[in-house]
Amino acid sequence: MKLTAVATVLVLVAPTALVTEYKKDKRFQIEHDARYTVELTEFDMEVDGERQESGETPTHKLESQWRFVQSDDVRAAEDGHATHVRRHYETVEGSHVTKAGTDESTDEQDSPFQGLDLDLTLDGDSVRVEVVDGEKPEHDGALDGHRLDLCLDALLPKTKVEKGGSWELDNESIRRALGLDLHPALFPKKPEAAPQEEGGERRGRRGRFGMSRRGERELLAQAEWTGTATVTSPAEDVDGTECATIKLELKSNGSLPEPEPGEGRRPRMPTAASEASALLENTYSIELEGTLHFAVEARHPLGMELDGKVELETNREMTRAERTVRVHTRSEGEIEVRVHVREGKAESK
Repeated sequence: MKLTAVATVLVLVAPTALVTEYKKDKRFQIEHDARYTVELTEFDMEVDGERQESGETPTHKLESQWRFVQSDDVRAAEDGHATHVRRHYETVEGSHVTKAGTDESTDEQDSPFQGLDLDLTLDGDSVRVEVVDGEKPEHDGALDGHRLDLCLDALLPKTKVEKGGSWELDNESIRRALGLDLHPALFPKKPEAAPQEEGGERRGRRGRFGMSRRGERELLAQAEWTGTATVTSPAEDVDGTECATIKLELKSNGSLPEPEPGEGRRPRMPTAASEASALLENTYSIELEGTLHFAVEARHPLGMELDGKVELETNREMTRAERTVRVHTRSEGEIEVRVHVREGKAESK
């Protein structure tokens, strides 16, 4: 985006209300694109305290991406807040590409929301959601969590702010802005493939490197987020639109749960007999930085750009035929999220 300073004395001096204004017959088109990659960078194994030389680090990489485009037509509004919205999902698509050694598999994510029209109506403190065009998704929670306002509204301050003003962002707000709150509804889980027998041992979907494919995929959804937003410029020209620019700093770190039984298998050892296994450590760290632009005159978020890094580390210990095996893995990757909002006039229906 091309940025140019705008001399607006009133905005620079007085606190600014960064609140989206909803009016009847206004349309918002939202484009949300996300890309997430993680690749194995370290793999070490010890047997009875002796490090096993394995040569080059095995190849294991996951590339995930998803995109959805929706149009929200405001059918009714009160005091600047939407009370009735017709939502159309123009595009909902995603994919996972897993590379392990010379093997590569692609899992396309089809969504039951593709082409779907929803009618959202404020009903007291909740939102009533009905499918008005298309087939109603049957998976659990498909129509839960849908809201009348824009996902980027979750990052806006509750009070007026001026240049340098900042506020804290909680987990729920960040998940909404990243599109993670509705991700399980838009992209319902597929049943895990049944484990296959290999050399008398059940083989699941962890691969031989300790981190399950499902664990990698669901990292963003499982993460607990914190963040800070700061107004760096109350008036900037962004592609011809006067905007307030907000710096975003988001992070998450913690431990991931033990994968469910059948979700993976252990590294191959000389014997198939297994006496015990323990996941000693399964930690992650995510840091995202970027900007949120708010159109001052139009009174709505214009877009968000985020980029960041992710790190995963796993330590596992197991006992086989009275031999103690320790496996350490480390994976690193990148995350990028782009959200664009366009305003127009709602269609008459």
